Amino acid sequence: MKVLYLSYDGLTEGLGQSQILPYLEGLSRHGNEIHLITFEKASPSEFVPIYKRCTEANIYWYPLKYTKKPPVLSTVYDLLVLNRLAKMLVKTKGIELIHCRSYLPMIIGHALGKKLGAKTLFDMRGFWPEERTEGDIWNLSNPLFKRIFSYFKQKEKLFLKEADAVVSLTEAGKKDLVKRFPDFHLEEKTSVIPCCVRLDLFDPSKVSAKEKTALKKQLGLTNQTIFGYVGSIGTWYM
Repeated sequence: MKVLYLSYDGLTEGLGQSQILPYLEGLSRHGNEIHLITFEKASPSEFVPIYKRCTEANIYWYPLKYTKKPPVLSTVYDLLVLNRLAKMLVKTKGIELIHCRSYLPMIIGHALGKKLGAKTLFDMRGFWPEERTEGDIWNLSNPLFKRIFSYFKQKEKLFLKEADAVVSLTEAGKKDLVKRFPDFHLEEKTSVIPCCVRLDLFDPSKVSAKEKTALKKQLGLTNQTIFGYVGSIGTWYM
């Protein structure tokens, strides 16, 4: 299958290298042709190792420059740039599926899918509008952010209804969607794909007791039990 993957997160960021690229490398090995558009905050000099991995995996990577300022308008500009490139790729590469990572790319993917006949996958991750408000990024007492929040909640409903497939991070998220939108066939078309970890890279057994002792000494924590935060519910200790 020829797939266009749209992400507003960059491959030069930790998230891109842990949650995007490894998955696409695996999909490419299974015979899929992957075209990947991302927005990068890093300088082009940092692209070299990513280009190497993409080339070795037969992934076609199209990095775009992330625009930070001014707020809101910079995002609108980025979406216009994304639309132009994505439209060209869908037309010239025979794209069959547009995989949209979260809400912003889905704005473009949904419109292009309807116009050009490609299927769309809404990889919604979490509930992004709520994450923005709960993280105090969008203050709903501000009329502008209140309007933006309402816009994305309306779009969320449209995306869930018209996407050919949906990805949720959790079973609880899927259950909530199915309950809220019983007529959207979400039970059938929603897959749960949680964030994962490569155990060959993050393996506690590979860290020796000597290394742990040396690190505790370096941090001045030789007599304490150390807990590290690794997610919403997980902890580890050394």
